[in-house]
Amino acid sequence: MKALIAKEAALTLEEREAPRLTSGEILVRVSACGLSREDLPGLLQAQGKIIGREITGIVKEAADARFEAFVGKRVVLIPYRTCEGCLYCRTNRKPLCESLVWQGYADTQGKQALDGGAAEWIKVWGAQALPVDDGLSDAQLGCVPVYAAALAAARKSEYLYAEHTAVLGSGALGLALAEVLRSMGSAAVLYIDEDKSRTEMAQSLGARCAKVLPEDGRVGYRTVFDTVCTASSQRTALELTREKGSVINCACGKEEVPYLLRDLNGERSICSVGGPQEKDYYDALRMLAAGRLSASFAGRAYSLADFDEAIKDLCHGAPRAVVMP
Repeated sequence: MKALIAKEAALTLEEREAPRLTSGEILVRVSACGLSREDLPGLLQAQGKIIGREITGIVKEAADARFEAFVGKRVVLIPYRTCEGCLYCRTNRKPLCESLVWQGYADTQGKQALDGGAAEWIKVWGAQALPVDDGLSDAQLGCVPVYAAALAAARKSEYLYAEHTAVLGSGALGLALAEVLRSMGSAAVLYIDEDKSRTEMAQSLGARCAKVLPEDGRVGYRTVFDTVCTASSQRTALELTREKGSVINCACGKEEVPYLLRDLNGERSICSVGGPQEKDYYDALRMLAAGRLSASFAGRAYSLADFDEAIKDLCHGAPRAVVMP
């Protein structure tokens, strides 16, 4: 099978053997694999592995009888595996499992990835598959993991309904957050980015847009979501946060960020998102099927052979692209 492999900070299209199943696994014929711009560093670090963690496809084979009912069905994949036995796994906090490994993506802790979905076939545990209805396109279904991450971030806030929130970031996650927050009852969303095309898209999703931080200093948002998480974006996030408000970091990196104790004056706080739980994937899928989410940022579709064009578009600012094996 053809597969997109990360090698030495670059991507190559290679021939690989089709995966062989072991107990508890299913074989999925990949229909589409989304690539988000903010994921590029993690995708490239998945050395020697097939990249891609926003995956949808059709189940073709099951190793065990308990998953035979999935055969022939379209599915969206929860793109990680955990130990299933630790305290976090047993209390529905799987993103915190120390054994968590992503499909097609290497996290900042340096954990090796499993093969991802930018290929013709992928094998996963049967429990990672969410069956879906036929009313949604493959491009829309590929956005479910992005919306799940947005839901996980939104649920960190105690103040959403009828409150004003702000989102920092120009990628697919920032756009998904702007839409999810309005769907969950946020009174207004300030979306900050300098790219005109992305601010226009955010406006179509119901956000109010600005290029930079207003000059009047603190503008009083109860919750500010930082999807960039650099020293500069953290400073902006804290300046936007009102007393007793929170900055919620939706990404992580190795950049050092200096804080002053006075930055947290007035009971301001900073917290991070461990990652989407299984519930977030289920709810994102249901919200998409119900028409509460649009997947308008899904991105252009490319064949595997044209992957270099997809990466070029991402590097030039597109929030997302879709590879169709």
